[in-house]
Amino acid sequence: MLRTKGLLFTLVLALFPIISLLAGCAASANKTPSTFPSATAPATTTAAVKPQGDLIAALQSFGSENFLVFQDPKFSDCQMLVYDMLIYWDHLNHKFLPGLAESWEVSADGLTTTYHIRKGVTFSDGWGDLTSADVKYTFDTFRGPNSTGKPSVYHRFASVDAPDPYTVIVHTTDSYPTLYVDLSMANSGVSQGIICKKYLETVGLDVARKQPIGTGSYRLVDSRLGDYYKFEANDTNWRVVPEFKTITVRQMQEQSSIIAALKNHEIDLSEVAASQLADLKNAGLGVEVNPVGGSIVLMSLGGMIIPLDERYNAAIDNKDPWADQRVRKAMALAIDRQAICNSIYAGLTKPAGAPLLTLTSEKYQYPYDPATAKQLLKDAGYPDGFSFTAVSSVNPLSAEAPQVMEAVCGFWEQIGLKPKITNIDYNYYYNNNIVMRKTAGQVYITPINSIADQLTKFEQSFLPIAATVTYEDQGAYDIWNTSSKATLEERLAVTDKLNQYFYDNVGPIPVVRTSHCFAWNPATVLPWPHVESAQPLYLEYVRHAKPLNTFRLYDVWPGR
Repeated sequence: MLRTKGLLFTLVLALFPIISLLAGCAASANKTPSTFPSATAPATTTAAVKPQGDLIAALQSFGSENFLVFQDPKFSDCQMLVYDMLIYWDHLNHKFLPGLAESWEVSADGLTTTYHIRKGVTFSDGWGDLTSADVKYTFDTFRGPNSTGKPSVYHRFASVDAPDPYTVIVHTTDSYPTLYVDLSMANSGVSQGIICKKYLETVGLDVARKQPIGTGSYRLVDSRLGDYYKFEANDTNWRVVPEFKTITVRQMQEQSSIIAALKNHEIDLSEVAASQLADLKNAGLGVEVNPVGGSIVLMSLGGMIIPLDERYNAAIDNKDPWADQRVRKAMALAIDRQAICNSIYAGLTKPAGAPLLTLTSEKYQYPYDPATAKQLLKDAGYPDGFSFTAVSSVNPLSAEAPQVMEAVCGFWEQIGLKPKITNIDYNYYYNNNIVMRKTAGQVYITPINSIADQLTKFEQSFLPIAATVTYEDQGAYDIWNTSSKATLEERLAVTDKLNQYFYDNVGPIPVVRTSHCFAWNPATVLPWPHVESAQPLYLEYVRHAKPLNTFRLYDVWPGR
C-alpha cells in the first residue's frame, strides 16, 4: 500500500462544489499509486491562553438528543463539541485535515483502508488515552445490534482489526476506495465521533447517551431536554482550545424567536432564514449568505419503497396515487419554483434541478406548467385530485421548510390536489416515521446537502439498505447495483446516470437549491465561521470579537 505525504484536490464548481480527488504524490518505483491519497498532520503544540467568557448559540432542532453516535448517525453540532473525528474537511480550501487519524492509506485494490491513530489524545474526565481499541469499538458498535439503522457504509465492512494500539485496519466486502471520504466530515451524513470503549462498557448505554465522554474540546456539564445544552471547555486539547469557556446551545424552533433573540442580544449567533437577512443587517447584526455549498430541498413522496427493503409493507407501500409516474410529473410541473425563490428566500437561491448535486444537475429543470399538470392528473384517473397529508416540520437543515411546504401545497391546490398540512415535531417524525419507513400517504421535506461524493448521498437516502430512506425506486437501484463504482470518476458517472433517471421518471421532487444564511452579534464574536452547509457549525472555533488566540492545530477558516 502507498502512504502518500500530500493531497491534491480539484474543486469543480457548478454553483455547488463537487470534489474530484486526484492522486497525491508520485509513487516510488516499487509501489502502486492510490487514487485516494492519505495525509499527515503538523505537530501538536500546547495552548498558552485559556478559554474565557460565555457563548450562546441557537439551533432550530437538537435532532434525536442522543449523544451515542451510533444511535444518531447524523452527528449533530452538539455531539461535535464532545467528540472528535478521524478526518476533518477544510470547507474553504477543500482538502482533508488529519484528525484522530494522523494519516491514512488505501490499498491498490480498494479493499483495505488503514488508519494511523494520533498518540497522546485523552478522553475527558480521566477516562484514559485514545487507542485503536476505541476506534475499532466505534466501528464495531455501528455494525452491532445497538446501532440505529446501520448506515450503508457499515454494510460493506467485512472486518475491523487493531493490530497495535495505534493502527486500525478496515477490510471491506468490495472495493471501497472512498471509505475514508465517507467517514470524514466531507460526507457528514455518515460521519461519527470516536467513543470511549472503557466508558461505555462501564456506565452502559442509558448513561452514555445523556452524559457523553469524548476527546473533544468541550464536555457536557448541564442540559434540559428540548431546551438547552451547556458545555465547558477543556483548557488543553490536541486540536483546538476554544476561546469561550462555556457554550450554551439553545433549541429555538421558531425563526421569529431566533430573530428576536439576536436583536435583543440574548444569543450570539445562529443560522437564519434568508428573508430575515436585510432586517437583521439593519438592526446591526453581522450577516452573510454562505458563498458555497448548500442543499437541494426535495419534496419526498412517502410510501415509495421497494420489496428489497425489509421494511416494505405490501398493504400500503407503493399504493399512493404518486406511484403513477404521471401523477409525480403533475406534482413537479405544478410548482412555481422561481416564485418560491423570490418570496421565501429573498432571491438568494435558485430553482432545483435533479436531486443529487453533480456537474450536470443544473440542466434538469421542470417548467412551471399547471395546465399540463392538470391534464396529467386527468390522464392518470384523478381529474378531481386526491387528498393526502403534507407533513410540516422545522428541519435542522432547512430553516424555511415550513414556508416551503405551505407554498408548494398552495400550488398543488391550484391543480386540484387536496393536501392537508399537518405540523409534526421533526424529531418525532424522523424517528417514528422516516426511520421506520411509515410514510405512506404523506409528503414531507428532505434537504440533500453538498458533500464530496454525491453517490454516497444516494446510498444514504435512496437504497433499501439505508438507515433513513427518502425514496426508493427499482430502476435507480438497478443502475446503482450494476455499475462499477471503484473510482471517484466512475462514481460521478453513476450519479449523473441517476440524476437523468430521476428526472425522466420524476423521483423525489426538487424544489430549490438553498444557500445557508447566518447572523451573529459583532460585539461578541468575529464573523461567524460558517461552512458549506448548515452543519457542522464548528462552534469550538468561534472567536471573541477581540481574539484571545488560544491554541488551534489548524485554522479551519483562514483569516478569521
